[in-house]
Order: sequence, then C-alpha cells, then structure tokens
Amino acid sequence: MATIKEEFLQLGWKTGLFVSLYATLVDGKEIEIVDRGQLNYQSGPDFSQAKIRIDNTLWVGNIEMHVKSSDWFKHKHSADNAYNSVILHVVWEHDAEVLNKDGTPIPTLELKPLVSSTQLHNYLALLESLHDIPCQNHLKFVDSLTIHQMIHRAVVNRIERKSDRIKYILADSNNDWDQAFYQLLFRNFGFKTNQHAFEALISELPYKLFDTLKDKPLDTEALLFGVAGLLHANEHNDPYVEQLIANFEFLKHKHKLQIIAPNLWKFGKLRPHNFPYIRLAQLASLLTRNNRLFSRVLAAESVNDLIGLFSSAISPYWVNHYKPGVQGNFKNSDLSKDAIDLIIINTCVPVVFMYGRESGNLEFCDKALQWLEAVKPENNAVIKYWKSIGISPHNCFESQGLMELREVFCTQKKCLNCAIGFSILANPKSISL
Repeated sequence: MATIKEEFLQLGWKTGLFVSLYATLVDGKEIEIVDRGQLNYQSGPDFSQAKIRIDNTLWVGNIEMHVKSSDWFKHKHSADNAYNSVILHVVWEHDAEVLNKDGTPIPTLELKPLVSSTQLHNYLALLESLHDIPCQNHLKFVDSLTIHQMIHRAVVNRIERKSDRIKYILADSNNDWDQAFYQLLFRNFGFKTNQHAFEALISELPYKLFDTLKDKPLDTEALLFGVAGLLHANEHNDPYVEQLIANFEFLKHKHKLQIIAPNLWKFGKLRPHNFPYIRLAQLASLLTRNNRLFSRVLAAESVNDLIGLFSSAISPYWVNHYKPGVQGNFKNSDLSKDAIDLIIINTCVPVVFMYGRESGNLEFCDKALQWLEAVKPENNAVIKYWKSIGISPHNCFESQGLMELREVFCTQKKCLNCAIGFSILANPKSISL
C-alpha cells in the first residue's frame, strides 16, 4: 500500500486544503494561521516567512514538515542551526515531542485528524494506480478549464526544459544566438537516429562559413558531405561525386577543416529517403537559399512563413540518388511537411521562446506559443493513448502539453504537482481509479 509523503503535507498546508485559518495544536492550544509562508525549494525548513498566532502572540519564522514527529531526529535537525527558527512543526502523525534549542517544545500541528477519509482515499488511489495516466478513469469528472490550464503549464515547462540545451550552448559561445540556433538546427536535422552525428558535424563547422557559400549549392554540399566523412573514393566514377570531392579538398585546405568519424552515421533501419546523404542534401539546400537563418526565423510572423523558409528543393542529383553514385527512385526527396513541423517544434519554438525570455521581449514568447497552436498535433503512441482515454488534442500546442504531462507528471506520479491531480484530491467524493 502507498504511504503518506511529505509533498502531500506540503500541498495541504500551502493550499489550505486540510487546514483552515484556525486549528488546534497537539498540546490543545489554538493556532491562527496568518501567513502560510513560502515553499522552500532549497535546503532548510520547508516553508519560510510564515506567520502564526498562538495565545495572542504573533510568531514569524519557518515551518518544517514531517510524516512523523520523530523524523526530526532521524533527519538530524537538532544539530542544524538552520532549524533553530522553526516556529511550527506540521506532521502527519505525532509520535514524539520535539524541543527547540532552549529546551521548550516546538508547537506541533498533527494533520491526520484533519484530513477527511475521502481526501486520503483519493490521494492513495492516485499513488497506487497502475495506469499510464493515473487519473485516466476520472478525467471526465475534471473541469475542462482545469485540464486546459494544466496543459498550458505543461507546454511552457516542456519548452523551458528544451531551452536548457540552449543555455549551455550560449554559455559556451559567448552568448552567440546564431551559433545556438545552428547547433540546435543541425541536431534536429538528424531527428532521432543521427542527432549526435549532426551535432559532431556542426561542432567542426564555423556557421558563418555558410553565409559565404550562399548561392553556391555544390560548395555547400561538398562542405557538409566532406566534413561528415561521407565523401569516399569515387568508386562509381560519378562526375558529380568527383566534383564534390574536388571542391571539398579546396575548402578543407582553405578553411583548415577537420573531418568527423564516418562511423558516427547510422543507416540501419532507415529507409533510403531518410539516409544521412539525403538529410545532408536537404540541409545544404536550406543553407544555400538562406543566410542569417536565425534572423529570418525571428522575423517570421506565422507558421506559413516558417514553412516557406524551410521548404527548399533538393539539388537535382539527389532526386534520384540516395548514396553517391547509387541511384534510387523517389517520389519526393525534399524535406517533408512532417519533418518541417518537427523542425519548427524542436528548433524554432524553443529558441525563439528562450530569446524572448532572455531579451525581455515577451512578444517572441507569445509568437513561439502561437506557432505551436498553428501546427497540427502529433500522432505518436503517447497521443494515441491520450485519445483512447478521451483527451484529443486540437493542435501541437495541446499535444506537446499532453506529452509533457505524461512524461514529467504522470509516469513519475507527481499528481500533487498537477492541477488535475489536485482537483481530484479536493473532490468531496471518493474516486475509483
């Protein structure tokens, strides 16, 4: 059976779900809660700057919470000066008296008698649920506004998590936003299979070099294929490949370029039109048509602007080749609409959102979120599961939020940090999950 956790107590205290403005301490004294304080996410007591009144005396300080009073000793708080300013000990079960540094008992509030059997039942039901979405059988009873607000919160949380990578890139590149954009773009051009290879590739390429090669498609292809280590000997005596090799040799010596290990590239389980050669050719076409790509993304007003930016015809050679010198028949080798959507979701949205946050121009943040609303929802396994339990996203904004909910909240049983879970906990009726 699931056990009570401290986060359950913290939630009850923070929201007032279990304790109103007045309560009775374990010693029988009445307590008035003037200010519940601020939840502390660092080390030290759980809540700071709280205000309580006992016997007409106002106390200001910290509040500590434990499942059992004796946990105070288990956690060795008596030897930690950070806990000398605790004015109230909130516990689930009072099993031991705790004294402050001058030997007087610390006021203690026991929550167990204050929590209704329904609230306790609903909490334990969420923790014990074996479903991928713990509350899935009760979602139909949750207010639609609550669900929508939680999806919105989850979307922002997801974008901020994706932005962490951008923070590291910026720190390593003297706050160069163009560099951050190109690194993320290259990574995402590898999609799942070749992300690391594309990251290694951009690490060896000065992104400003692409601007000098604008309108030079053969040189751009030679640069990408060459540094990628994918321009081998021209075993098929293909004139186009011969030209790529020659152009790369010139660029290599002129710009002192290094070649990455060819074995970084993965071909297994990929269809020919997803081979690294095709992806690199698509990327070359994009870079050839557009210089200062990040500035163009920032200037885009709509998703259609972005689609136009990333829609570029692959060079004629790769229309009917999937490897150097090896022909193939493709209906279309250009970057697909689904692939462009993924680039928008995983590259444009987080970079522009982060740029808005860092620059203080929240219009960019709003625009990034609007782009998500204009992209169709994903249709992966996670979204199909949500649909099966009655939640169908209308756009990518909602599907991204649902993916984040499942990944960060549902699978980790963080129901108490979720507005949906809280609404279930606050339900006056017992639920069956």
